[in-house]
Amino acid sequence: MKALLIMSGTSNTLTTKSHRIYPAQFQKLSAIAACCIQDRNKAAELIAEYRQNLATMSEGPETLQALLFLNGLEQYINPNKKAANLYLLPEDDQQIRLFQFMVDHFPVMGQSQEIANHLLAASVQAGLQKSQAQHVAILDIGLGSGRQMANLLERLNKQNTFPKKLTLVGIEPAQESIIEARATLEAKANALGIGIENRIDFKFYRTTLEDFGNDNWQDLAELAAQCDCLVMNASFALHHIQPYSQRVTLLSKLKALNPDLMVVLEPWGDFTSNNLCQRLENAWQHYGDTFKALDKIIKSNQEADKAAVKRVFSGREILDVLANDAPTEGFETDEMWCDKFSQAGFLPYPLKETLQNMLPALPLNFAYAAQDKNRQHYQCIRYNVDEHPIAAIMAFS
Repeated sequence: MKALLIMSGTSNTLTTKSHRIYPAQFQKLSAIAACCIQDRNKAAELIAEYRQNLATMSEGPETLQALLFLNGLEQYINPNKKAANLYLLPEDDQQIRLFQFMVDHFPVMGQSQEIANHLLAASVQAGLQKSQAQHVAILDIGLGSGRQMANLLERLNKQNTFPKKLTLVGIEPAQESIIEARATLEAKANALGIGIENRIDFKFYRTTLEDFGNDNWQDLAELAAQCDCLVMNASFALHHIQPYSQRVTLLSKLKALNPDLMVVLEPWGDFTSNNLCQRLENAWQHYGDTFKALDKIIKSNQEADKAAVKRVFSGREILDVLANDAPTEGFETDEMWCDKFSQAGFLPYPLKETLQNMLPALPLNFAYAAQDKNRQHYQCIRYNVDEHPIAAIMAFS
Protein backbone atom coordinates (compact mmCIF):
# COMPACT_ATOMS: atom_id res chain seq x y z
CA MET A 1 0.00 0.00 0.00
CA LYS A 2 1.25 3.47 -0.83
CA ALA A 3 1.15 6.61 1.22
CA LEU A 4 -1.51 9.16 0.41
CA LEU A 5 -0.35 12.63 -0.57
CA ILE A 6 -2.91 15.12 0.69
CA MET A 7 -2.77 18.66 -0.65
CA SER A 8 -3.78 21.75 1.25
CA GLY A 9 -7.52 22.25 1.31
CA THR A 10 -10.59 22.71 3.47
CA SER A 11 -10.67 19.15 4.77
CA ASN A 12 -6.91 18.70 4.94
CA THR A 13 -5.73 21.68 6.91
CA LEU A 14 -3.77 21.16 10.09
CA THR A 15 -6.74 21.80 12.33
CA THR A 16 -8.83 18.64 12.64
CA LYS A 17 -12.47 19.03 13.62
CA SER A 18 -14.07 16.13 15.42
CA HIS A 19 -17.34 14.73 14.07
CA ARG A 20 -17.26 11.51 16.02
CA ILE A 21 -20.10 9.47 17.39
CA TYR A 22 -18.97 8.46 20.86
CA PRO A 23 -19.92 5.09 22.36
CA ALA A 24 -21.92 4.65 25.55
CA GLN A 25 -18.72 3.95 27.52
CA PHE A 26 -17.37 7.39 26.73
CA GLN A 27 -20.67 9.08 27.61
CA LYS A 28 -20.63 7.36 31.00
CA LEU A 29 -17.01 8.32 31.64
CA SER A 30 -17.74 11.93 30.69
CA ALA A 31 -20.52 12.09 33.27
CA ILE A 32 -18.20 10.62 35.91
CA ALA A 33 -15.45 13.10 34.98
CA ALA A 34 -17.84 16.02 35.47
CA CYS A 35 -18.77 14.60 38.86
CA CYS A 36 -15.08 14.22 39.77
CA ILE A 37 -14.73 17.99 39.49
CA GLN A 38 -17.87 18.82 41.47
CA ASP A 39 -18.27 16.05 44.07
CA ARG A 40 -15.45 13.57 44.60
CA ASN A 41 -17.36 11.43 47.08
CA LYS A 42 -20.22 10.96 44.64
CA ALA A 43 -17.70 10.34 41.87
CA ALA A 44 -16.12 7.55 43.93
CA GLU A 45 -19.51 5.86 44.19
CA LEU A 46 -20.08 6.18 40.43
CA ILE A 47 -16.61 4.79 39.69
CA ALA A 48 -17.17 1.74 41.92
CA GLU A 49 -20.58 1.13 40.34
CA TYR A 50 -19.28 1.42 36.79
CA ARG A 51 -16.31 -0.81 37.56
CA GLN A 52 -18.75 -3.54 38.63
CA ASN A 53 -20.71 -3.05 35.40
CA LEU A 54 -17.57 -3.33 33.28
CA ALA A 55 -16.63 -6.57 35.07
CA THR A 56 -19.82 -8.19 33.76
CA MET A 57 -19.13 -7.22 30.13
CA SER A 58 -17.17 -9.26 27.64
CA GLU A 59 -13.71 -7.78 27.21
CA GLY A 60 -13.83 -6.01 23.86
CA PRO A 61 -11.60 -3.09 22.79
CA GLU A 62 -13.94 -0.40 24.12
CA THR A 63 -14.49 -2.24 27.43
CA LEU A 64 -10.73 -2.37 28.03
CA GLN A 65 -10.38 1.26 27.02
CA ALA A 66 -13.18 2.24 29.39
CA LEU A 67 -11.49 0.36 32.25
CA LEU A 68 -8.17 2.12 31.65
CA PHE A 69 -9.89 5.50 31.63
CA LEU A 70 -11.89 4.62 34.75
CA ASN A 71 -8.58 3.91 36.50
CA GLY A 72 -7.41 7.39 35.51
CA LEU A 73 -10.51 9.05 36.91
CA GLU A 74 -10.17 7.08 40.13
CA GLN A 75 -6.62 8.33 40.54
CA TYR A 76 -7.78 11.89 39.80
CA ILE A 77 -9.99 11.88 42.90
CA ASN A 78 -7.27 10.16 44.93
CA PRO A 79 -4.15 12.17 44.06
CA ASN A 80 -0.99 10.83 45.67
CA LYS A 81 1.98 12.45 43.99
CA LYS A 82 3.18 14.82 41.34
CA ALA A 83 3.26 13.58 37.75
CA ALA A 84 6.53 11.77 36.97
CA ASN A 85 8.21 10.99 33.67
CA LEU A 86 6.98 7.46 32.94
CA TYR A 87 10.34 6.49 31.46
CA LEU A 88 12.06 7.26 34.76
CA LEU A 89 9.85 5.20 37.08
CA PRO A 90 12.08 3.13 39.39
CA GLU A 91 10.14 -0.13 39.45
CA ASP A 92 11.06 -1.52 36.02
CA ASP A 93 11.99 -0.78 32.43
CA GLN A 94 8.71 -1.94 30.91
CA GLN A 95 7.82 1.48 29.51
CA ILE A 96 11.13 1.63 27.61
CA ARG A 97 10.84 -1.97 26.38
CA LEU A 98 7.28 -1.50 25.15
CA PHE A 99 8.21 1.76 23.44
CA GLN A 100 10.90 -0.14 21.53
CA PHE A 101 8.36 -2.86 20.63
CA MET A 102 6.18 -0.16 19.07
CA VAL A 103 9.15 1.26 17.15
CA ASP A 104 9.82 -2.23 15.75
CA HIS A 105 6.25 -3.18 14.87
CA PHE A 106 4.08 -0.05 14.67
CA PRO A 107 4.57 2.10 11.51
CA VAL A 108 3.67 5.32 13.28
CA MET A 109 6.83 4.85 15.35
CA GLY A 110 9.35 2.97 13.22
CA GLN A 111 8.56 4.38 9.79
CA SER A 112 8.22 7.88 11.21
CA GLN A 113 11.83 7.53 12.34
CA GLU A 114 12.78 6.36 8.83
CA ILE A 115 11.23 9.54 7.39
CA ALA A 116 13.09 11.59 9.99
CA ASN A 117 16.39 9.91 9.07
CA HIS A 118 15.71 10.54 5.39
CA LEU A 119 15.34 14.26 6.13
CA LEU A 120 18.38 14.38 8.41
CA ALA A 121 20.61 12.53 5.92
CA ALA A 122 19.52 14.82 3.08
CA SER A 123 20.35 17.87 5.19
CA VAL A 124 23.78 16.46 6.05
CA GLN A 125 24.43 15.76 2.38
CA ALA A 126 23.47 19.31 1.44
CA GLY A 127 25.69 20.67 4.21
CA LEU A 128 28.69 18.66 3.03
CA GLN A 129 28.29 19.92 -0.52
CA LYS A 130 28.70 23.48 0.76
CA SER A 131 31.73 22.80 2.98
CA GLN A 132 35.30 21.64 2.56
CA ALA A 133 36.01 20.95 6.26
CA GLN A 134 33.10 18.49 6.57
CA HIS A 135 32.48 18.50 10.31
CA VAL A 136 28.86 17.53 11.04
CA ALA A 137 27.14 17.63 14.42
CA ILE A 138 23.92 15.79 15.28
CA LEU A 139 21.91 16.62 18.40
CA ASP A 140 19.40 13.95 19.38
CA ILE A 141 16.91 15.02 22.05
CA GLY A 142 15.49 11.92 23.69
CA LEU A 143 18.20 9.51 22.51
CA GLY A 144 16.55 6.42 23.97
CA SER A 145 18.32 3.19 23.05
CA GLY A 146 20.21 4.92 20.23
CA ARG A 147 18.76 2.70 17.50
CA GLN A 148 17.42 5.55 15.37
CA MET A 149 20.80 7.26 15.41
CA ALA A 150 22.55 3.95 14.63
CA ASN A 151 20.29 3.61 11.60
CA LEU A 152 21.15 7.17 10.60
CA LEU A 153 24.88 6.39 10.76
CA GLU A 154 24.31 3.40 8.51
CA ARG A 155 22.28 5.50 6.06
CA LEU A 156 25.00 8.17 5.87
CA ASN A 157 27.65 5.54 5.27
CA LYS A 158 25.58 3.73 2.63
CA GLN A 159 24.92 7.01 0.78
CA ASN A 160 28.64 7.84 0.79
CA THR A 161 27.80 11.00 2.70
CA PHE A 162 29.56 10.23 5.96
CA PRO A 163 31.54 13.35 6.92
CA LYS A 164 35.25 13.44 7.71
CA LYS A 165 34.25 14.14 11.33
CA LEU A 166 30.92 13.64 13.06
CA THR A 167 29.96 14.60 16.61
CA LEU A 168 26.80 12.95 17.91
CA VAL A 169 25.29 14.49 21.05
CA GLY A 170 22.52 12.63 22.86
CA ILE A 171 20.28 14.05 25.58
CA GLU A 172 18.58 11.28 27.57
CA PRO A 173 17.42 11.21 31.22
CA ALA A 174 17.43 7.41 31.71
CA GLN A 175 20.83 5.98 32.68
CA GLU A 176 19.94 2.49 31.39
CA SER A 177 19.09 3.95 27.99
CA ILE A 178 22.38 5.84 27.79
CA ILE A 179 24.33 2.65 28.56
CA GLU A 180 22.43 0.77 25.84
CA ALA A 181 22.75 3.66 23.37
CA ARG A 182 26.50 3.94 23.87
CA ALA A 183 26.95 0.20 23.22
CA THR A 184 24.63 0.28 20.20
CA LEU A 185 26.27 3.31 18.59
CA GLU A 186 29.85 2.21 19.25
CA ALA A 187 29.08 -1.23 17.81
CA LYS A 188 27.53 0.33 14.70
CA ALA A 189 30.44 2.75 14.26
CA ASN A 190 32.95 -0.09 14.54
CA ALA A 191 30.96 -2.28 12.15
CA LEU A 192 30.99 0.51 9.58
CA GLY A 193 34.69 1.19 10.14
CA ILE A 194 34.17 4.81 11.16
CA GLY A 195 34.78 4.17 14.85
CA ILE A 196 38.13 2.57 14.21
CA GLU A 197 39.11 5.55 12.04
CA ASN A 198 38.22 7.93 14.87
CA ARG A 199 35.85 9.85 12.59
CA ILE A 200 33.07 10.01 15.17
CA ASP A 201 32.76 11.37 18.69
CA PHE A 202 29.89 10.57 21.06
CA LYS A 203 28.78 12.86 23.85
CA PHE A 204 25.91 11.97 26.18
CA TYR A 205 24.07 14.14 28.69
CA ARG A 206 22.00 12.33 31.30
CA THR A 207 19.31 14.96 31.71
CA THR A 208 16.19 16.40 30.16
CA LEU A 209 16.16 19.41 27.88
CA GLU A 210 14.45 21.56 30.51
CA ASP A 211 17.15 20.66 33.07
CA PHE A 212 20.00 21.40 30.68
CA GLY A 213 22.44 23.64 32.54
CA ASN A 214 24.16 26.81 31.36
CA ASP A 215 27.46 24.94 30.94
CA ASN A 216 25.69 22.37 28.77
CA TRP A 217 24.21 25.08 26.56
CA GLN A 218 27.66 26.65 26.29
CA ASP A 219 29.06 23.29 25.15
CA LEU A 220 26.42 23.12 22.43
CA ALA A 221 27.09 26.71 21.37
CA GLU A 222 30.80 25.97 20.98
CA LEU A 223 30.06 22.82 18.99
CA ALA A 224 27.62 24.71 16.75
CA ALA A 225 30.29 27.34 16.06
CA GLN A 226 32.91 24.71 15.18
CA CYS A 227 30.87 22.45 12.90
CA ASP A 228 29.92 23.04 9.27
CA CYS A 229 26.47 21.47 9.54
CA LEU A 230 24.23 21.01 12.59
CA VAL A 231 21.07 18.91 12.48
CA MET A 232 18.72 18.13 15.36
CA ASN A 233 16.27 15.33 16.01
CA ALA A 234 13.54 14.98 18.64
CA SER A 235 11.58 11.73 18.40
CA PHE A 236 8.54 11.63 20.69
CA ALA A 237 10.42 13.67 23.30
CA LEU A 238 9.32 17.31 23.33
CA HIS A 239 5.88 16.60 24.82
CA HIS A 240 7.65 15.66 28.08
CA ILE A 241 8.93 19.22 28.60
CA GLN A 242 7.61 20.56 31.92
CA PRO A 243 6.30 23.11 32.65
CA TYR A 244 4.58 23.73 29.33
CA SER A 245 5.43 27.42 29.58
CA GLN A 246 9.12 26.56 29.04
CA ARG A 247 8.61 25.04 25.61
CA VAL A 248 8.97 28.17 23.47
CA THR A 249 11.93 29.34 25.57
CA LEU A 250 13.77 26.05 25.07
CA LEU A 251 12.98 25.99 21.36
CA SER A 252 14.38 29.54 21.13
CA LYS A 253 17.63 28.32 22.71
CA LEU A 254 17.82 25.55 20.13
CA LYS A 255 17.17 28.04 17.32
CA ALA A 256 20.00 30.24 18.65
CA LEU A 257 22.38 27.37 17.76
CA ASN A 258 21.44 28.01 14.11
CA PRO A 259 20.67 24.43 13.04
CA ASP A 260 20.45 23.55 9.37
CA LEU A 261 17.46 21.36 10.16
CA MET A 262 15.42 20.18 13.13
CA VAL A 263 13.13 17.18 12.69
CA VAL A 264 10.36 16.58 15.23
CA LEU A 265 8.17 13.50 15.72
CA GLU A 266 5.28 13.92 18.11
CA PRO A 267 2.07 12.11 19.06
CA TRP A 268 -1.00 14.06 17.98
CA GLY A 269 -3.41 15.30 20.64
CA ASP A 270 -3.97 18.02 23.19
CA PHE A 271 -3.44 16.89 26.77
CA THR A 272 -2.27 20.29 28.04
CA SER A 273 -5.72 21.56 29.06
CA ASN A 274 -6.31 21.82 32.81
CA ASN A 275 -9.93 20.87 32.15
CA LEU A 276 -10.42 17.19 33.04
CA CYS A 277 -13.40 16.70 30.72
CA GLN A 278 -11.49 18.13 27.77
CA ARG A 279 -8.46 15.93 28.46
CA LEU A 280 -10.76 12.93 28.75
CA GLU A 281 -12.30 13.58 25.33
CA ASN A 282 -8.97 14.27 23.63
CA ALA A 283 -7.35 11.21 25.21
CA TRP A 284 -10.30 8.98 24.31
CA GLN A 285 -9.87 10.01 20.68
CA HIS A 286 -6.10 9.48 20.63
CA TYR A 287 -5.94 6.15 22.45
CA GLY A 288 -9.06 4.81 20.76
CA ASP A 289 -7.50 5.44 17.34
CA THR A 290 -4.15 4.07 18.52
CA PHE A 291 -5.75 0.86 19.84
CA LYS A 292 -7.66 0.48 16.57
CA ALA A 293 -4.41 0.75 14.61
CA LEU A 294 -2.68 -1.74 16.91
CA ASP A 295 -5.50 -4.25 16.42
CA LYS A 296 -5.12 -4.01 12.63
CA ILE A 297 -1.32 -4.11 12.46
CA ILE A 298 0.08 -6.27 15.28
CA LYS A 299 0.28 -9.94 14.31
CA SER A 300 -1.56 -12.69 16.15
CA ASN A 301 1.69 -14.17 17.52
CA GLN A 302 2.38 -10.85 19.25
CA GLU A 303 -0.89 -10.65 21.19
CA ALA A 304 0.86 -10.63 24.57
CA ASP A 305 2.99 -7.63 23.65
CA LYS A 306 0.02 -5.85 22.10
CA ALA A 307 -1.99 -6.38 25.28
CA ALA A 308 0.94 -5.04 27.31
CA VAL A 309 1.16 -1.95 25.09
CA LYS A 310 -2.51 -1.24 25.79
CA ARG A 311 -2.69 -2.17 29.48
CA VAL A 312 0.77 -1.09 30.65
CA PHE A 313 2.33 1.38 28.22
CA SER A 314 -0.86 3.24 27.27
CA GLY A 315 -2.51 2.48 30.61
CA ARG A 316 0.22 4.38 32.45
CA GLU A 317 -0.06 7.29 30.03
CA ILE A 318 -3.85 7.44 30.47
CA LEU A 319 -3.42 7.44 34.27
CA ASP A 320 -1.00 10.35 33.94
CA VAL A 321 -3.18 12.31 31.51
CA LEU A 322 -6.38 12.03 33.57
CA ALA A 323 -4.97 12.15 37.10
CA ASN A 324 -2.88 15.30 36.63
CA ASP A 325 -3.92 18.76 35.50
CA ALA A 326 -0.43 19.17 34.00
CA PRO A 327 0.43 15.63 32.86
CA THR A 328 3.97 14.71 31.94
CA GLU A 329 2.52 13.25 28.73
CA GLY A 330 1.74 16.78 27.55
CA PHE A 331 0.77 15.99 23.94
CA GLU A 332 0.07 18.86 21.57
CA THR A 333 -1.29 18.92 18.03
CA ASP A 334 0.95 19.63 15.06
CA GLU A 335 -0.58 23.09 14.69
CA MET A 336 0.19 23.88 18.34
CA TRP A 337 3.81 22.78 17.83
CA CYS A 338 4.12 24.75 14.59
CA ASP A 339 2.94 27.86 16.45
CA LYS A 340 5.59 27.31 19.13
CA PHE A 341 8.38 26.78 16.61
CA SER A 342 7.28 29.93 14.79
CA GLN A 343 7.39 31.91 18.04
CA ALA A 344 10.91 30.56 18.62
CA GLY A 345 12.07 31.86 15.23
CA PHE A 346 12.05 28.63 13.22
CA LEU A 347 10.79 28.42 9.64
CA PRO A 348 8.88 25.40 8.27
CA TYR A 349 10.94 23.05 6.12
CA PRO A 350 9.32 21.72 2.89
CA LEU A 351 8.06 18.17 3.35
CA LYS A 352 5.91 17.43 0.31
CA GLU A 353 8.85 16.33 -1.85
CA THR A 354 10.11 14.05 0.94
CA LEU A 355 6.81 12.20 1.09
CA GLN A 356 6.65 11.93 -2.71
CA ASN A 357 10.16 10.42 -2.81
CA MET A 358 9.31 7.84 -0.14
CA LEU A 359 5.79 6.95 -1.33
CA PRO A 360 6.43 3.34 -2.46
CA ALA A 361 7.80 2.31 0.93
CA LEU A 362 5.14 3.91 3.15
CA PRO A 363 1.69 2.68 4.17
CA LEU A 364 -1.45 4.54 3.19
CA ASN A 365 -1.77 6.13 6.62
CA PHE A 366 0.97 8.73 5.99
CA ALA A 367 -0.38 11.94 4.50
CA TYR A 368 0.83 15.48 3.85
CA ALA A 369 -1.17 18.32 5.37
CA ALA A 370 -0.66 22.06 5.21
CA GLN A 371 -2.34 25.40 5.69
CA ASP A 372 -1.60 29.09 5.69
CA LYS A 373 -2.30 30.88 8.96
CA ASN A 374 -1.41 34.47 9.74
CA ARG A 375 0.82 34.53 6.65
CA GLN A 376 2.77 31.56 8.03
CA HIS A 377 2.79 28.35 6.00
CA TYR A 378 2.47 25.32 8.26
CA GLN A 379 3.01 21.79 7.04
CA CYS A 380 3.57 18.30 8.37
CA ILE A 381 3.31 14.63 7.53
CA ARG A 382 0.63 12.94 9.58
CA TYR A 383 -0.04 9.34 10.43
CA ASN A 384 -3.81 8.91 10.26
CA VAL A 385 -6.23 6.25 11.47
CA ASP A 386 -9.56 6.51 9.66
CA GLU A 387 -8.58 10.09 8.69
CA HIS A 388 -7.86 11.02 12.32
CA PRO A 389 -4.18 11.87 13.08
CA ILE A 390 -2.40 10.12 15.92
CA ALA A 391 1.14 11.38 15.19
CA ALA A 392 2.92 14.02 13.12
CA ILE A 393 6.32 14.57 11.54
CA MET A 394 7.48 18.19 11.35
CA ALA A 395 10.70 19.83 10.19
CA PHE A 396 12.09 23.32 10.69
CA SER A 397 15.13 25.36 9.83
